[in-house]
Amino acid sequence: MEQEFSAAGGPEAAKLHKVLLQVFDKNKDGAVTLKETQTTLDGLMKMMTAMPPPGDNGASDMEKLAQLAKRAAPKLFKLLDSDGSEKLVESELEWVAKAKDAAEAGVFKKLTKDLFVSIDANSDDILSAKELKDAVEREPFDSLLDIVKGHFPLPGLVGESAKSFARKNFQEVVGMLDGNGDGEISKKEAGAAVGSFKRSFVQAAMTIQTMGPMLAMFGDMPGGMAGGMPGGMPGGMPGGMGGPPGGGNARKAKKAKMGAPSR
Repeated sequence: MEQEFSAAGGPEAAKLHKVLLQVFDKNKDGAVTLKETQTTLDGLMKMMTAMPPPGDNGASDMEKLAQLAKRAAPKLFKLLDSDGSEKLVESELEWVAKAKDAAEAGVFKKLTKDLFVSIDANSDDILSAKELKDAVEREPFDSLLDIVKGHFPLPGLVGESAKSFARKNFQEVVGMLDGNGDGEISKKEAGAAVGSFKRSFVQAAMTIQTMGPMLAMFGDMPGGMAGGMPGGMPGGMPGGMGGPPGGGNARKAKKAKMGAPSR
């Protein structure tokens, strides 16, 4: 990847869509498949497990983000794949950066508010199970889709097949806003869920943008990210930490023994 420079002459952070291509395009054909994405995320999770942060007794934030990304990947692909090729090229990956900018600008918060008002037929600030079910009927749902496209016109939302896909997954997506799992969604729950999504998504995007070149480097090495760190951590350096007996400490002990006075 070519190094870009800012107007001040210093190095400029690589554009997010270019980093995504660098990290996930394993066969270097200029596009990213769902399989490549999932394989890379699996490798990232293994790497995070092999090298947990100091004092960390559970899954790290990076590992949790990778798990979340893997679960969301199939649906995200559908939304970004404007030509149905089952591959994401640079122009389609640019939408990830646009989504990050939109999240930071509060677009998704405003979108959620407008969708909430449209679905909340009795204006009681709670979306009931019936209201959510009614929302997927053809006429109301077309209106909801227009609201989404008005705020954030994803390429995968164009066409009848896209509408069918969106309708099929609408209740699952909306269900993510149901914090207590009671089948109803209050305005407070919706707001909290969108805030959590914003923080997680922006953090993930910034992490990939910053660490992407390093992750791509590990992934390109033989036995790289797909199997954790190249060469694996358990064996360590020959004769060093984690290595077989007879390394540095063994040699020191031998010298000390040889230099000790005989009794």
